[in-house]
Amino acid sequence: MRLITFTITLLCTLPFPGRLEAQLERIDVPRGVLRVGGFVSLGNTDTRFNDGTTESILGPAIPPVTTAESEVNVGVLGLDVGLGIVNRVTIFGRLPLVRYRSRATILSDSAPEVRQDTAITLMGDIEVGASFTLIDRWDRNEALGGIRTAVGALVRLPTGEPRNVYDPLDLGTGSGQTDLALGAVLDWGAGNWGVRFTGGYTMQFAATVQQPVRSPETPIEQAPVTNLLWTPGNVLHIGARPFFRLARAFAIQLGATYRVHSEDHYEYATPGDAIPGLDPAIMSQGTSSSSLVFGGGVSYSAPSAADPRGKGLPVEAHWTYEAVVASSKGLVPKSTTMRVGLRVYFGLW
Repeated sequence: MRLITFTITLLCTLPFPGRLEAQLERIDVPRGVLRVGGFVSLGNTDTRFNDGTTESILGPAIPPVTTAESEVNVGVLGLDVGLGIVNRVTIFGRLPLVRYRSRATILSDSAPEVRQDTAITLMGDIEVGASFTLIDRWDRNEALGGIRTAVGALVRLPTGEPRNVYDPLDLGTGSGQTDLALGAVLDWGAGNWGVRFTGGYTMQFAATVQQPVRSPETPIEQAPVTNLLWTPGNVLHIGARPFFRLARAFAIQLGATYRVHSEDHYEYATPGDAIPGLDPAIMSQGTSSSSLVFGGGVSYSAPSAADPRGKGLPVEAHWTYEAVVASSKGLVPKSTTMRVGLRVYFGLW
């Protein structure tokens, strides 16, 4: 058991793919219209970047470990609901069900082969928010393209299950703390060509958590568990997704997103939680990171989804695949993620 604990701090940095980002669908909901959608996200990780270099395994082969293999699979099935309450203003919520599976195999000079497999399915962190459309001059007067832009904010609530610190492969289905995310979307197009620009900043608030005090870079031995005040680093991301319309409602796309995560901070929750000789600041090592994600996919957005007077069933759908391809610093899982989503619009008033 103790030989596989070194993988866990890294595994817990995996971003759960339940945060469905808009692709080329509408960026708002018309007034009096209810949007109901579902999404599925499947992610896989078995390697990582270490300060810009790639390791073949999630955890380093530090003596006495001679060989190590580990893999994490995360699946999210979610409900996405939005309502246009007045012109240009949309409120929305997302309810994710998270399933993950963690596997590890460790060989050591001093112990027989160790295998462990952990799987769990539980509720994730619920998101609620609102968006405001600043400009909407998209596909006007039968012409393709134009410009549209919106800003929004969401709160990510700690409704998921925090990880069990006594199970080395338990990742949990939530972070245990609250986030406030601010974002903006800008679409620009001319004819069949266009591009979607995205940007956002997530503020992650402090929470009291129970964790072992050890470095994420060299945690081989068992470590004492205590209560810590954890302040996750804030996250900045920017992205661009060029697209080409094969038809008015159907597009193919490519894209890139750059993400920067600032350093996490740890301190003892109370003086009584302090462990003599252990500084919780060592847990911040490697948490400041950057990553570059490339991806592509296809999307469909019926004209009737944007305008109730349009023809056809008011639906939107998308499929995307993306991968973390580079990192310049920190411990960054080299993940791949596939996302599928479907949305249907219903007129209420």
